Amino acid sequence: MKRKMILNSLVGLSILVTGLVISFKSGAEPASVFRPLIDDIRTQLPKGLKMRLPSSLPPVASKIKLYSYIASDSKVFEVRLPNTSDCSASNNPSACTTGGFGVFTPEGTSKIWPPKGDSITPVDLGNGISGFYITRGQGNNISQYVFWKQDGLEYVLGLGGGSTRDVSQQQMIDMAISMANEPAITGEQ
Repeated sequence: MKRKMILNSLVGLSILVTGLVISFKSGAEPASVFRPLIDDIRTQLPKGLKMRLPSSLPPVASKIKLYSYIASDSKVFEVRLPNTSDCSASNNPSACTTGGFGVFTPEGTSKIWPPKGDSITPVDLGNGISGFYITRGQGNNISQYVFWKQDGLEYVLGLGGGSTRDVSQQQMIDMAISMANEPAITGEQ
């Protein structure tokens, strides 16, 4: 009788845990700033690529209004974060873009691994995924990046210029961990 109660309790517990895991995975989604682009990402993502976006952004992001847009060429598929709604149509999108998240095409992958930088620090993104935190530039012109390889693809997240001063190295790594562990967005093609 006692064994049966223990067995029933274990079965019930395993069903509960399975349900929680499934609801957690199905409830996982990118940060709200990216939600308007999800369908566009699915339709524009080149065949064979998977896009990953973080589930949240550093606290400093809540202090400014951010937008998102897709930028793509033969080397990288990016989702960029500008601080103006019309940035993608401007003559100089890099002037209003604070950061971006990308997956490289086979043509765009680094010939040298890790990519070059002024400072390179190995990072652990969990689940056997490792990468590099890299800085380039100095002072107000410093850019921060995290590069990693996952599922045969090369990913990057980056912040440039003045947008980096309020985002720490750990916050960059936390965003990369979130990206690496969020379900990938796949194309419809």
